[in-house]
Amino acid sequence: MLTLVGERIARLVTIDEDINQTYTYRLLDDGDGLFQLQGDSLTATRTFDFETSDNSPFVIVVESVDQSKPDFKVNVLGIAYTYKT
Repeated sequence: MLTLVGERIARLVTIDEDINQTYTYRLLDDGDGLFQLQGDSLTATRTFDFETSDNSPFVIVVESVDQSKPDFKVNVLGIAYTYKT
């Protein structure tokens, strides 16, 4: 499965009990430079093939920050995607 530069791979969503919050995301580990964030979308920085890549599984770390005081940060660790036929 070929992934193209700039292609959206995932949309990030934060679920919170506090209403009317907005969230910002920060990529703490970009999977060896394969991924970047554009708003709430995880996109590819270069073309690669999920089926043949030596980097599989792809592991990233994303931080979600809301408007709470004090700041409340959640690190999502070990998101892995392995393409399976």
